[in-house]
Amino acid sequence: MKFCEFCGAPMEDNVNFCGSCGKKQTEEAVEAAATPKKAGGFDPKNVPVIGAAVVVVLILFLLFGGRGPEKTAKQFMKAVVRGNAKKVVKLLPKDMVKEMMDEADMSKKEIIEELDESLGYFADELEDYKFSYEVDDVDDIKGEELKDIKDELKEMGVSKKKVKKAKEVEVEMTMREKGASKDEEETESLTIVVVKIGRNWYVANMDSFF
Repeated sequence: MKFCEFCGAPMEDNVNFCGSCGKKQTEEAVEAAATPKKAGGFDPKNVPVIGAAVVVVLILFLLFGGRGPEKTAKQFMKAVVRGNAKKVVKLLPKDMVKEMMDEADMSKKEIIEELDESLGYFADELEDYKFSYEVDDVDDIKGEELKDIKDELKEMGVSKKKVKKAKEVEVEMTMREKGASKDEEETESLTIVVVKIGRNWYVANMDSFF
């Protein structure tokens, strides 16, 4: 089955004239209809469509890609509570981590191992608890407060020019011992300062938690 290239009416594959409009089909259309297609095979005609889709995806990633402030704050809290030092370090600005390595004369692996010891207390004490995290509020940090954060980060090896934005993310952490009733839940609100560097957000006030 094929369709008339002029009026769109259905036609048999071996017919060259359209029974609806009477027009003769071009040789290209006849050859295309006569050429069998493999099921699930590659069709060169789809190349422009696929290429356009890839470009759209790349543009969307460049505009909106990366880890947002809310997600960064929640991931940080989860990593601290569960003693995931590797994840904690990943959520810090890379230049800050490098400065920590230089000052302590340690490798990144050694930094993570040392942080593991600090986080071990949390992981051991809270092993029998279940946690949930919700973002209560997100506030922009501007003016003098933003300047102060940039100054503090500069002392930690992060260039002021790299810090595009800063936000305060208030995360509500709910914890409940396994097997306990919902009435026994405990809730605590924590404020995490995050900064945007490149397309991602990073935690800027790690010292408030250790």
